[in-house]
Amino acid sequence: YNDGTEIRNVTDSIEWSTLETGAYCYYNNSSNNKAIYGGLYNWHAVNTGKLAPKGWHVPTTDEMETLLNYLIANGYNYDGTTEEDKVAKSLASKHSIYWEASSSEGSPGYQPETSNKSGFSGEPGGYRTGDEWYRKGIFSAIGVEGNWWSSTQDPDYNGKRGRSLRLENSSNSIWIYWNFEKQWGLSVRCIRD
Repeated sequence: YNDGTEIRNVTDSIEWSTLETGAYCYYNNSSNNKAIYGGLYNWHAVNTGKLAPKGWHVPTTDEMETLLNYLIANGYNYDGTTEEDKVAKSLASKHSIYWEASSSEGSPGYQPETSNKSGFSGEPGGYRTGDEWYRKGIFSAIGVEGNWWSSTQDPDYNGKRGRSLRLENSSNSIWIYWNFEKQWGLSVRCIRD
C-alpha cells in the first residue's frame, strides 16, 4: 500500500474466497502474468484507500462515467459517431496475442491492431472468483474480459459487492456499474488526483 504496509499475496483458492481484508494475486498464481496484466486485487484492498500511489486514486463509477461520456462525445466510438456507447475498442490494447479474436465489428477482439485510440491500453486480464459456492477462487476469462474495480460500493446486495468497468472481446460497448462480490480479484487502473 502507499503507506508501506504489505498487501498479502493469497494463492490458496478457499482462503481467497473467504477474505474480508485486502489481498492480491496474479492470474493462475503465475508471476509470468504480472508484466502483461498486473495483479488482480480484491475490493477490500481497493477500499483501504491506500492502494493507489500518492497523488493518484482508484476512480469512482462517476469518474468512469465521465470518461465514457467524454469518449462518446469526442468521436472515440469505433465508427466515429458521437452517440451511444461503442467505445470498447478505443479502450482495448492493440495486442492481438492477448485479446481472443471476435467477428463482432468494433469489439476489442475484432482487428485489435486498430484498437486503443484513447491510449487506455486495456488488457484482458480476466478475474478470480469470490465466494460463490461452486467456483471459489477460480481464475477465468483471461483473453476474453478486462475488469477494473472502481472505488464505489454497489448500494444493492447488502454491501457485499463493488462496482467496476468491464470490456469483453466480442462487445463494442463497455459496462460500468458491473458488480462483483468484494472477494473477487479484478484489475485496477488508477487516475491522478
